[in-house]
Amino acid sequence: MVIDDADGLFASGDPSTTLVEDLILPQPGSDETILVSAGSSLDLAVYFPGVDAEGNPFDLYIVLLPYESSTGTGVTYVFFSTNHTIEPGSVMYRDMAGTVVANQGTPVGTVTADLRQAICFGADAMILTADGYRAAGGLSVGDLVMTQDRGLQPIRWIDKKTLSTHALARALKLRPVHITAGSLGDGLPRTDLTVSQQHRVMVSSRIAARMGGAAEVLVAAKHLVGLPGVSIRDDLAPVTYVHFALDDHGIVFANGIASESLYLGPQALTMMGQSARDELFAIFPALTEMSHFVQPARPFISGGKARSLVARHVANGKSFGVTNRVEI
Repeated sequence: MVIDDADGLFASGDPSTTLVEDLILPQPGSDETILVSAGSSLDLAVYFPGVDAEGNPFDLYIVLLPYESSTGTGVTYVFFSTNHTIEPGSVMYRDMAGTVVANQGTPVGTVTADLRQAICFGADAMILTADGYRAAGGLSVGDLVMTQDRGLQPIRWIDKKTLSTHALARALKLRPVHITAGSLGDGLPRTDLTVSQQHRVMVSSRIAARMGGAAEVLVAAKHLVGLPGVSIRDDLAPVTYVHFALDDHGIVFANGIASESLYLGPQALTMMGQSARDELFAIFPALTEMSHFVQPARPFISGGKARSLVARHVANGKSFGVTNRVEI
């Protein structure tokens, strides 16, 4: 996608901001494509406040592009942040090849971004290691953590990020999930646990087995909201998130419950900043290959199926089985 802009600024309804060449986009759920013709003008519309992959605030607008398809005309959405400068030739999307240019080399002025999501433990989560339970915020590369399937495994990469009250106020998706002690059954977690909304917890039950096709499945913490004692924290107190990667996606233990290490799938990598991706690609070169598939430690249950799973447990008054099988 190449954009030509006469004055180096995006402005609502500015006819000088146009596409340099035709842009062909896939239509989700269809074999048809959308043609956005060269010369189409961009029009800024809806405004959203948000934060980037590093937790820094940015403001987000929706850019509307007119398009043509076999079923008529309409608009599609392209996202631009308003306070991150990019140079001409910068890649805008990981999943749609494209560059941004301006007349005579002038920067267009904004970088493409979306509302990033974190996949992390809270820094005070107690992770089972070779030395017993230790706070996630105190872990380092090389530390050995206990896994369900492979015993002690070294941390290969770790990242820590503190989000301010301001950042949490701007992005609901980054607010942590609070799991009260004992709320998942069998007295677990042993103490209150904080994780990000996208972080997955391993659960087991007959209902989960029927819905997920396996005795043990992984469910994002945000989908557990609705169970008694599980909620999204709304106090907006600053939170430090920690995520760490092992050689493989693993089941580790936080405050006594089975949970996941960082899953290095395409979506997780897209959520990270470029510096984090560069570090991970250096450690795990295979991640740079489009065909590379990271095997999940357990099947994922997501979206509507996960919400249905929780609703059925609540309706039946059933708790999840989250007891681990590791001697502690």
